Amino acid sequence: MAAVVGRRSPWRYRRTFVAVEGLVALAGAAGAIQLALGRSTPPTSDLHALHLSHWTLPGVWLFATVAVPSACAAAAALRRSPRAPSAVMAASSLLALELVAQVPFVGFNALQAVFMAVAVAMAVLALRVRGTGWSPPRPEDRSTQVHDRPIATGTFVGGAPGHRADNSGSTGTGAGNGPKRT
Repeated sequence: MAAVVGRRSPWRYRRTFVAVEGLVALAGAAGAIQLALGRSTPPTSDLHALHLSHWTLPGVWLFATVAVPSACAAAAALRRSPRAPSAVMAASSLLALELVAQVPFVGFNALQAVFMAVAVAMAVLALRVRGTGWSPPRPEDRSTQVHDRPIATGTFVGGAPGHRADNSGSTGTGAGNGPKRT
């Protein structure tokens, strides 16, 4: 299909949503597994304020607030769902909430800044798409809709009543309007 110059894709940023939200979902799942297994985690002394002794519950929290929403947003964008921009906005908001919630317990680090930038960028793109429209216009809204395209043998959409593709001369006004047989 040839691209039309000056016309934007109806699903703007779809590939970006799928790729970035998919990667965030993978990173969230990997981080949750890492926390649950106790691998490369912050010291458990950071958990005393929460009255926890292991990183399993924070791992579940990470999975629920980052991996699942981001995976849902990526899947919605992949399917071209009309709810995809809202799903991206929700996933970005939950990612930002997760990052803000981490700071009092584990302190601030560069990885949090990177993911916060991703959350803000995705939220901005989702807002832009919601403002300009996500899905293509409905057929009745299209000003350039093609009306004289065949939909079945012998019929045309938008043609005059009784107009037939076989030019049989039939007017199409009664029973037995099939092509003339000789």
